[in-house]
Amino acid sequence: MDTLPAFRFVTGSLHVDYLKLTPITATLEICGRVKEIKGRKVIVQATVWVDRVTTASEEQQSITAHLKNGWPRFARHDGKGFDISASALDS
Repeated sequence: MDTLPAFRFVTGSLHVDYLKLTPITATLEICGRVKEIKGRKVIVQATVWVDRVTTASEEQQSITAHLKNGWPRFARHDGKGFDISASALDS
């Protein structure tokens, strides 16, 4: 997207239907579309093809992330929020 600042998302849920084997050496064609936008929630659907054969389809719910120092900021139930930093991920 050509927006400033760039949108950042975290995955809320991901559902993949594997329909056929997908060769690892093949060229994949992937097409996705935004199905729905509700506030901060975005639902995206995508399909994977190999030689015009559908091998997988997926639906993903993503949530726009508020960044602080380059890391996502998530809200607690009390609304104060907490930060995830590299040091927190290492422990």
